Amino acid sequence: MGLRRRKAAKAAALQAAGPEKKGPESLEDTQYPDVKYPQLFRYADKKDKAMLVIGLILSCGVGVGGPCVSLIFRDTVNRFVGQYSPTFKASDVQPQINWFAGIGAIFLVGAFIQTSLIGIQSKRQLRRIRILYFKAILRQDVAWHDTQSAGSLISKLSENCNHIEVGIGTKLSEFVQYISSFICGIIIAFCYGWKLTLVACAMLPVIAVVFFLFGFFMLHFTRKELQAYSKASAIAGEVLAAIKTVVAFGGEEKEVQRYSSELVHAEKVGIKKSTAIGGVAGAIGLTIFSAAALIFWYGVKLMKDDNYNAGSVVIIFLNVVMGSIFLGNALPNFQYFTNARTSARIIFGTIERVPPIDKDAPGVQLDNFQGNIVLKNIKFIYPTRPETTIIQNFNLDLHSGETVAFVGPSGSGKSTIVHLLQRFYDPVEGKITIEGVDIKELDVKGLRAQIGVVQQEPSLFKGTVGENIRLGKPDATQEEIEEAAKEANAHDFICALPEGYDTMIAERGGGMSGGQKQRIAIARALIRKPKLLLLDEATSALDTRSERVVQEALEKASAGRTVVMVAHRLTTVRNANKIIVLEQGVVRETGTHEELIAANGLYAAMLQNQKQSSGQEDEDEDSDQGTYKNLEDEKGKKKKVKEKIEGVWQTTETGSEDEKSQTLVSQTISRISQAVHRKMKRLEPVKRMLRINRPEAGYIAGGCICCIIAGAAQPSFAVLVSETYDIFQKFYEKRNVMPRIRLISGMMALVGFIRFVSMLLQGYFFGVSGERLTKRVRTMYYSSMLHQEMGWFDRPENQAGALTAKLATEASRLKSISGSELGVIMECVVLIVAALIIAFIYSWQCTLVFLCFFPLVVVAGMFQIRSMTSGGDPKADARMMVIAQEAISQARTVFTLNLEEHFSRRFKAEMDRELKKNIKAAFLFAFVYALSNSIGMFAFAAVFALGARLIEDGTINVLALFRCFSVLNMSAQSLGRTASFTPEAKQAAKCSVSILGTIDRRPKIPINEGLVPNKPFTGKVTFKRVYFRYPTRKEMRTVKNFSHTVEAGQTVALVGPSGCGKSTLIQLVQRFYDVSNHGPDSG
Repeated sequence: MGLRRRKAAKAAALQAAGPEKKGPESLEDTQYPDVKYPQLFRYADKKDKAMLVIGLILSCGVGVGGPCVSLIFRDTVNRFVGQYSPTFKASDVQPQINWFAGIGAIFLVGAFIQTSLIGIQSKRQLRRIRILYFKAILRQDVAWHDTQSAGSLISKLSENCNHIEVGIGTKLSEFVQYISSFICGIIIAFCYGWKLTLVACAMLPVIAVVFFLFGFFMLHFTRKELQAYSKASAIAGEVLAAIKTVVAFGGEEKEVQRYSSELVHAEKVGIKKSTAIGGVAGAIGLTIFSAAALIFWYGVKLMKDDNYNAGSVVIIFLNVVMGSIFLGNALPNFQYFTNARTSARIIFGTIERVPPIDKDAPGVQLDNFQGNIVLKNIKFIYPTRPETTIIQNFNLDLHSGETVAFVGPSGSGKSTIVHLLQRFYDPVEGKITIEGVDIKELDVKGLRAQIGVVQQEPSLFKGTVGENIRLGKPDATQEEIEEAAKEANAHDFICALPEGYDTMIAERGGGMSGGQKQRIAIARALIRKPKLLLLDEATSALDTRSERVVQEALEKASAGRTVVMVAHRLTTVRNANKIIVLEQGVVRETGTHEELIAANGLYAAMLQNQKQSSGQEDEDEDSDQGTYKNLEDEKGKKKKVKEKIEGVWQTTETGSEDEKSQTLVSQTISRISQAVHRKMKRLEPVKRMLRINRPEAGYIAGGCICCIIAGAAQPSFAVLVSETYDIFQKFYEKRNVMPRIRLISGMMALVGFIRFVSMLLQGYFFGVSGERLTKRVRTMYYSSMLHQEMGWFDRPENQAGALTAKLATEASRLKSISGSELGVIMECVVLIVAALIIAFIYSWQCTLVFLCFFPLVVVAGMFQIRSMTSGGDPKADARMMVIAQEAISQARTVFTLNLEEHFSRRFKAEMDRELKKNIKAAFLFAFVYALSNSIGMFAFAAVFALGARLIEDGTINVLALFRCFSVLNMSAQSLGRTASFTPEAKQAAKCSVSILGTIDRRPKIPINEGLVPNKPFTGKVTFKRVYFRYPTRKEMRTVKNFSHTVEAGQTVALVGPSGCGKSTLIQLVQRFYDVSNHGPDSG
């Protein structure tokens, strides 16, 4: 018994871990041919290609339109500055205002169509590629799956396909648009002043290098940070998965220290990342400010020496500086293109791979399949273990209706023969024929449709009991399902389930006993009425009672069929027509049970060993009946409670109307009070996190000061830029402006340097505060988890994987509270406040008009920034990946039952639903993105129209207008940046609630409270009328009125069928749980 259970446990562990991934096939991913960028579109249809071409043409048009706007801006500056006089009229700039509004409308329409087409065609291709890849995975042979892990394949189906979609969608459109803007801008700049443009272009390599460094540092430190956190996550996952072992040895504090020590490295990397990114971001501003200083200084000099006009200087400034920013934004997109090509090499390679055993290839269909099988001179070696011969020179002649059993030690090749008969693999040498036809000539799906298989570990799928049985025969009627269940001895227990055949079962049959799952699997195999039945150690993982019931079902199912059995327990094969004893892949003995006993060889020795190890086991009542008797008792109790509740409700209804009204009013007041209380407490979690972050108060204060400086730098730069318009005007008045332009240019460079230093320090200060808060909260969060009682871990939401994911994601989001995200928000807030103050000082009228566009600017800026990180929808991916995970992780069962098309249809249906949602989302995103490209034009038109009217009236002068315009334009962009961080702030607040809820939770079984013994235990244990129900299964009583005393030094054995409470009593002694009836005379 013990040997069998250990073997079953080992098999289950190996199945959970997946097969060992090694051998020549494991390198196959790296052997696929490289995919060139144009080949990414090989699965695009004509409609996709048409949308792509039109979208890219419009992307180019929108990109060219940006620099062309500078031409209008040049004319606007010349009209305001060059022709400024006391007789200035607003109508002088009306043509330019009309152009701004017209181009804004063109941008709105063009960008909307462009983004819609590019987004839709990429989503359509994503759907097609995912469906093809999923089908290709299920098409591959078992040998290929042996070299792949299910988790890796699912990750590729999600992440790698997303990389392809991004590379052929938004990032391609952005790249074309940015490159078009850069090239067009440089051409226009050279056309309006080659000398100034040539000097300005000297800064382009510097700006490009700085943008490259920004992307490099982001990628480099993010990878190192993920590697550091992955080590800590590995520790957490390992500990949480074995939480009972950790708690049993009192290792909670040790594991917390081990986890915390790994976070130290992640903290250091995070601080370096924040500092480097802050410094590079500051360097970007420094190079742009310095480039502007150089352009304006040299431009005024050329106005004096070479007859340049002010508009030409402005147009060169806008096109070179903005062109460099466009180039900097375009270059990082090569990373997305590389990711797409790398991902496509694996995805496309798998799609186009034709497996050696191809289920889609046509073959011979056996209409007269009876189960006559011949295996001749078979030699087999697993592709993943080429150094080991599994079967050597094996021969077998199996006739219709016979039962052949294979026995032998582990690794002797028994299960391999079952795999060969299903054609999971082909033999290296020899030949297998079925009904006289070589198995290699048979249609693979047709062959498997004639075979019923019952495995050692039955794999059930998420759905109802009836649906799982129907998977053996998709067109089966309810009568056929029930007939198969009766044949498998499963009908009675299924009918006892709460919903009968409509009872939902979890993935892999979670929540059902081993015997129940096995009988459902037998029914699923029998419903197709197979001529050949393969039983691969179908009872070895069961306890004696369940094994007896399942064995009866198997003997009933074997009648009239050809049966191949693989058995570990030899008593199950005594009725076989032929028993073959294998050892190291070679046949040692052949005969019936009686013949092999008489031979007194290896079989007889194995049988004797099993008799000695198994012993005599007590008879007990059927566990199924006991389980469902408890369920019926619970149903009766729930019915009584329901009747009592209804009685109270009826009594309440007979009360007076006044009492009802008073009750209604009091309930309303209570709800309002609770709502106000919730509003007031909404910020409490964030305050708690800041209190936890109190040791870093100095760093936070330093970061805030740097934010104020950096935020004020940009409006200051805008004011300095606007000063150049006054210098232009003074130049036309024949004044000496060179000393002043040198001063202004120097101040631009100085402001850029100050901002660089402040951004560098800001990145360091907030990096320290954010990373230390994250580390401290992660440690507290993890420690609180490890100190919870075992019932808390039994909840579905507190499984090891879910808790590890929470540790990884929720704590990292807290950086928005005191990390670099807080720095960005504060900087933008300071910038907006300063800009609005300056704008109101110079023209409150223009400011108010511009503020009307702020709501649209917020939305537009938010979406524009978010487009930089666009990718797949995580929720949509999760729904699709559930289907994929179920199919891929149980691939052999899928192949055995020919369920490839079943899961492919489910996957395709989910992809079709998501495509409809994605198309709607693409239109919405396209509109907002188009708005972000056009709203500026409408704002320009409105501000310049009002400004011209105010100048004409003498209310403001030209300098005031351009100062107001410059700072407002900059503040609008920053407002969009600030709004883009709003979701992160909300997520941080939500995660704070979740984290603090766990940290503040008092475990029901505290490990640091209670009496501490002053001397070692003697070992005496007393159970006194113990009752127990698991917290997550309160409808089932596991232990009922158990009393026993174990004296010091005694050895007591607990035996019984599965689910009778043996292990539960051990866990109660360890105090993993508390008894349900604790009291002075019980529990």
